[in-house]
Amino acid sequence: MSSTTDLNTIDIRTEAFALFMNDYPYASDVDAIDELPLQMFTADDEGSLFNARVLGFGSSYRKTHLNHAPGTRPKGSCSRCRWTDTAIMWAQPVEYLGEEGQHQFLPLAPWQYVFVSMGKSIVSGERQYNTVVWTTDPLDVFRQLFVPTKKDFRHDTGSKAIPPHNAVAFRDASSVDEHLDNVLAEHEALVPPVDRRGPDADPLAGL
Repeated sequence: MSSTTDLNTIDIRTEAFALFMNDYPYASDVDAIDELPLQMFTADDEGSLFNARVLGFGSSYRKTHLNHAPGTRPKGSCSRCRWTDTAIMWAQPVEYLGEEGQHQFLPLAPWQYVFVSMGKSIVSGERQYNTVVWTTDPLDVFRQLFVPTKKDFRHDTGSKAIPPHNAVAFRDASSVDEHLDNVLAEHEALVPPVDRRGPDADPLAGL
């Protein structure tokens, strides 16, 4: 039996996923979800697999260091040293059967949304923080977009808003998914009007 590594599986927690997205088409450039390339992914260390199309992707990564010399530890926020990649996917969990040398898969659940947020850092001693949320409810996807706007944020008293990279991913996803588009139409004022293909900008702008 072939191993799952023979399937060109991409771990969404790794930089292989970010590189994969460099050549992935924008959802806003196609007419239907099934025009987006289908890819096999994993998101855990147990080897769980899912087929997915990426509806939207955004990153707060920037090309220049903010207020500190390269190679030194940033005193605060630096989006070249600490950044977040966000993806919204349309996916189906599957079990790989691989019978008789053929790639065969058993669906384990219906197609649904996957919201992925990866808080990355190249600062020594810091680790990556991953959030992977599976849901059939487009409103749940929308709720995942919000992040704290203050350093000492508390869920009972603090404020939240949608950062530009999350807005980019959501707006792109909504262009090809009618259910997400309905959510966007209802909450348009809360989603920053940003362009996925626009110039570098402050990832905290508007918060």
